[in-house]
Amino acid sequence: MNAKSYSDPLIIAHRGANNIAPEETLPAYIDAVKNHADFIEGDLRQTKDGVLVLMHDSTVNRTTNGKGYVSNKTYHQVEKLDAGVKFSKKYRGTRVLNLENLIRHFGTKTKYYIETRRVKGKLTMESLLLKILNKYHLISKRKVIIESFYPTSLKKIHKMNKNIPLVLLIKHNQTVILQINISVIGKRLFMGLD
Repeated sequence: MNAKSYSDPLIIAHRGANNIAPEETLPAYIDAVKNHADFIEGDLRQTKDGVLVLMHDSTVNRTTNGKGYVSNKTYHQVEKLDAGVKFSKKYRGTRVLNLENLIRHFGTKTKYYIETRRVKGKLTMESLLLKILNKYHLISKRKVIIESFYPTSLKKIHKMNKNIPLVLLIKHNQTVILQINISVIGKRLFMGLD
């Protein structure tokens, strides 16, 4: 993606600086960038009305003052939730972050490591994700890597744009070697462990 070789260690701020601020919130990403992370990593979830938000879990229960599945809520309902109060009183009032607001904040000043997910068992977020990434020129400026546990999601993204580096995530206990017919930069599909 730049002159730095992929053989050099990269600092990927997993869910932002989540030991300093509430995970996947703007304060966590601000701290990660301030501390020179090479990439800021985020997990995508999609609201009922199609907005991509940054949240690891399928529910809002663990990280916010709300309850229920992200996919069953509108963005208006999700953005009202407090995503900081469970982390500490200092972050009371911190809101759930949507992807576009994250990108508006940092633009091309940082690089993004974005994880796609299925929504209610279906691939629905890939087209919208690429639309947002193109709108802010993150693909053309080589500022994004997309990761997923779902090979079908990566295949769909690759079909839409062959220039995006992709990472297939596998679980520690996964013993089957996955063979995927995806060619990416350098004819490699990067593998990541979760």
